[in-house]
Amino acid sequence: MSEAMSTSTMKVGEEEFLREVPPGTPFQVRVEGKGAESYLGRNRCGYFEWIYGERRDGVLSSFTVAYHSSEPITLVAAGKEARVAPRRVRTYLAPSVEREYRPGDQTAPEVVKEYLAEGNEVAYVAEYCLEVGKTYHALVHTEHATLPPSGPMGKPEKSRNLVLWLSDKPFADGKPTAEKTPAYRGWSY
Repeated sequence: MSEAMSTSTMKVGEEEFLREVPPGTPFQVRVEGKGAESYLGRNRCGYFEWIYGERRDGVLSSFTVAYHSSEPITLVAAGKEARVAPRRVRTYLAPSVEREYRPGDQTAPEVVKEYLAEGNEVAYVAEYCLEVGKTYHALVHTEHATLPPSGPMGKPEKSRNLVLWLSDKPFADGKPTAEKTPAYRGWSY
C-alpha cells in the first residue's frame, strides 16, 4: 500500500485491509468519508476524542476521556478503501485543539464546569482528530494478549490481534514518534 493513492478505489473488508501490508511496514492512508464534526474544534473527523484533566509541568498527569468516536473510520490506501472499527486502530496524534478553563468560565463544556466545581483550579482540555481528507502515517502492528481461562479448570488463552497504528508523524524503526492518544493509553482486552 505504499504506492501513491489512487483516485479509483476498491472497497475491501477491514481484515483484508489490515492484512494487505506485512506488520511493521510503514505506509500512508488517507481518511475519507463523511466523518463527524468534532466537539471542540468543529473539524470534520473520521475519528476524534476529547479529554479533560490536569497537566503537571506540561505533561498530562490525569484525565477523563469525555468522548471518543465509535463509528468505523473510512481509510484509503493504494486503491483500497475500508471501514475500520476504532477498536482496530491506535492513534498517535498531537492535539488538534488545546484549551485551559478556570472556575467561572461560562464557555467551558458542562462536564468541565462540573470538574472545576469539584475544587480543581484549572482544567486542561484537548481534542485529537483524524481529519477527513488528510493523509496519515500508518503501520500494521500485532498486539499480543493473555485472556482469562474460559472456565475454572481452563488455562489462560493467548490472543493476537492486528491493529492499525495511525500517526501524524512518521514512524522511526517501526515505532511511533508521537504519543498514543489518551483514549488508547489504557486499552486492554
